[in-house]
Amino acid sequence: QSWGQMVPAFEKLRRDPYWQKNPSYKAVLEAPSHAHTPGYPGPLTPAAAEVVATNVLTDLCARVIVEGWDVERALEEADKRIRDIYATVPSR
Repeated sequence: QSWGQMVPAFEKLRRDPYWQKNPSYKAVLEAPSHAHTPGYPGPLTPAAAEVVATNVLTDLCARVIVEGWDVERALEEADKRIRDIYATVPSR
């Protein structure tokens, strides 16, 4: 079973006893304070959202962890994909 994958958006709900009973939930409850919109620290733009929607950063990690790529090679590929997206998708 998988528990605690959803976290309440409101602080009051995070204080519910359900979230306090398991010490592992502490990290889950802190996650929203570390979350940022795509494009951060800049504004959310269609181009930034496209980077997320096309899994560029997820693929970057998978190339290294699953496929055994060198980190530099994976970064170069991700950088090219991001630059291509920003060249073709509106950034405002």
